[in-house]
Amino acid sequence: MADRDALLAQLATIRPRRQAIDTEELQLVADLRAAACPWKFIAQALGRETPNVIATFKPKLEETRTVRVRPNPEEKP
Repeated sequence: MADRDALLAQLATIRPRRQAIDTEELQLVADLRAAACPWKFIAQALGRETPNVIATFKPKLEETRTVRVRPNPEEKP
């Protein structure tokens, strides 16, 4: 029975390890997106199709965009 208990104990460690890996993967994707890395390259690194990677990760990310506004030369200050 000790073998069964040891195997059950090992099995119980899989879910937390998987969650840790998922968290690490999400953080890496977030860091890459913050560094303006295109989804295509992230998908290639994961060995997946781009639309699937976007569908998996984009809803979990909070992305911001920087918008530059050029002054209108015709407007007077």
